[in-house]
Amino acid sequence: MDFINNYLLKNNVKEIKITKDRRSDSFNYRAEILTNHDENFYITLASHDTFLAKLDLTQREMGREPSNFIPVRYVNQSEQMS
Repeated sequence: MDFINNYLLKNNVKEIKITKDRRSDSFNYRAEILTNHDENFYITLASHDTFLAKLDLTQREMGREPSNFIPVRYVNQSEQMS
């Protein structure tokens, strides 16, 4: 996954916001990734649970303590648009 190799493993992720995506039946969620360079990009997620599990596992493998994990917030679309 490009996100893990190009951003997470390089410690270039500041925050992740997860939004329910009502536009798609297959991909029900999307993640907005804010980098340490104040850049944003989006990932569509088929399962936010799988994404969060992989994120958790990868950070543990990197040697991070849970208190230092990248913050993940759930936002609704109205918050996202403002």
